[in-house]
Amino acid sequence: MNKRDKLLIFNSIFLFNKAEIIASFDDFVAHHQEKNNEEGYSEGRRKVLLALCEQFRNELVNRDIQPLNKNWFYYDYDIKNDSITLSLYKCNNIEFDNDNEISSMEMQLEHTIVEVKCDYLSVEQYAKQYGVTDTTVRQWIRRGKLRTAKKKGRDWVIPALADKPKRGFENVTYFWNLLPIEAINRFPYLRDCNSIYIYQDEMDKKLFHCVTYWPGNEKEGKIELTTKERESLETCLIGIPGIDVEDINSGIKYVPEKRVCLKPTLSTNFITNSKEKFAFSDFLVRHHRQDVITFFADSKPGDLMDNEYPKPYLIPVSLEFFGVAADDECAVYEAMDSGDYTNCTRIGSLWGYFIDCHQMFLDGYDILTVCDDESVDLANVVSMLSEVGGPLSEDEWEPAQDVFYIHEFVVGESLRQQGIGTRLLQELPYIIKRFLNLTPHIFAYYVADQNGEEKLETAKMRKRNKANQMNTEKLIAGFYEKNGFKKISDDRLLYTFTNL
Repeated sequence: MNKRDKLLIFNSIFLFNKAEIIASFDDFVAHHQEKNNEEGYSEGRRKVLLALCEQFRNELVNRDIQPLNKNWFYYDYDIKNDSITLSLYKCNNIEFDNDNEISSMEMQLEHTIVEVKCDYLSVEQYAKQYGVTDTTVRQWIRRGKLRTAKKKGRDWVIPALADKPKRGFENVTYFWNLLPIEAINRFPYLRDCNSIYIYQDEMDKKLFHCVTYWPGNEKEGKIELTTKERESLETCLIGIPGIDVEDINSGIKYVPEKRVCLKPTLSTNFITNSKEKFAFSDFLVRHHRQDVITFFADSKPGDLMDNEYPKPYLIPVSLEFFGVAADDECAVYEAMDSGDYTNCTRIGSLWGYFIDCHQMFLDGYDILTVCDDESVDLANVVSMLSEVGGPLSEDEWEPAQDVFYIHEFVVGESLRQQGIGTRLLQELPYIIKRFLNLTPHIFAYYVADQNGEEKLETAKMRKRNKANQMNTEKLIAGFYEKNGFKKISDDRLLYTFTNL
């Protein structure tokens, strides 16, 4: 699966703005409001979780959460041992199976945006919450069953989210950044690792296997412990500040999905009933008295899209620029209202293409192929912009940015060297946005070869023509470079970002 297809599926799964986060979290809450859900926790924990969810949702509503527009970044909320958090993540790598389900994913935490913590209860308070004795709670801690308990001075405190322990042993992973030397001396097998996974032997329930791990070390340490040794290890780890614990069972996390709304959909049922035959074999649709689309009366809805790319991907733009002198302003504008531009001074013209890379990317079209089908010029420009170091390169920038290719921009000879061309170029991004309701992210211009095909009679004339040609190309390139354009790959291709 290519990177484009992965991104399309990625965008359909994860959360990128406040509305999506709240809608997804509401589904999460609705799931946990059902007493018979598959989570398997106690009624006591369910009540604590739902109360904390209400606090968390209020925080979401009141926070300014910016929508994400950079690829591979996403929001995610997480139920932790003592809190609910909303964080910003970056996906570094993701793989999908044949059903477009995530098979593996590597991500990194950028920062936590919202965190709502639960209360920490004393042994007595926790015992009262679950209707057991204080002694029972302390025994749970000593036997490594209340793994999220923490030492506060000489006393134990337990997060309200910690559920009443179940019967039997549950697999667990502890991980840390640094262990005190006393713990390492007591348990030497913890010396060269930053996590330990403990699981019970399937045949001998009094035997426990431990796997230690250190990043970058391919060899995992393996230890076997008795019940007493395992309980001693867990009690020690639980009491050390900075030790995190992940229960395999309670660590199964709700995967947020975007809410799917039932909505009315236009019928596309193909008309096959013989009673509904049309009087026409073809239909023609004319747009602005220029473009014409043809589709067959007996074709399926949408078949015309298979014949060619939708034209809005590549939009030709032709602009004329006029100047109005301050003294003639009122009279000129009155004439313009009637379509009379004769009193305006024609300054120049521009012709180019808006290349809607972002929409092509979303619709699954190859940008270079679409441009090549339209013209070689567009294909060459997009190809060079996509090279390593270019603004459409996957390695450097973002391949789905919209490009406006300036094919020709001319200012009247008598009006040059006055800053008029620069002023028009500065306004061009906003002119395009106003006319097309589309935002150009990149401007590109290719300095054309000014050498004509006319055969010159003498070497002297050829030399003079070449000098004039080089001078013209230098002036044109200089104009664009002065206005923030930069050369890429081929010295003739110039580009700049519009920062819109």
